[in-house]
Amino acid sequence: KRQKGCCGGMSPKVKELVDFDYKVFVTLSSDKVEGVSEPSVRLQLQLDGGEGEGRESHLYELNEQELTQLLNQLQELKSST
Repeated sequence: KRQKGCCGGMSPKVKELVDFDYKVFVTLSSDKVEGVSEPSVRLQLQLDGGEGEGRESHLYELNEQELTQLLNQLQELKSST
């Protein structure tokens, strides 16, 4: 007996990265702690969902550890292709 995969046997839609933008910020202090000096990156992704779907904009704020993890995962994807 054949089992259906996810999405009722249909392939999931893959969205295409059309454009991206990033900004680097350094938090020097906050109202709770002085001298924080914590870097972060705001990453904005523009995705195209294909016909009839239109474009989507996603905004992420990543700390140094999250950015490093994302870059490592992207490098793994690049290596596997």
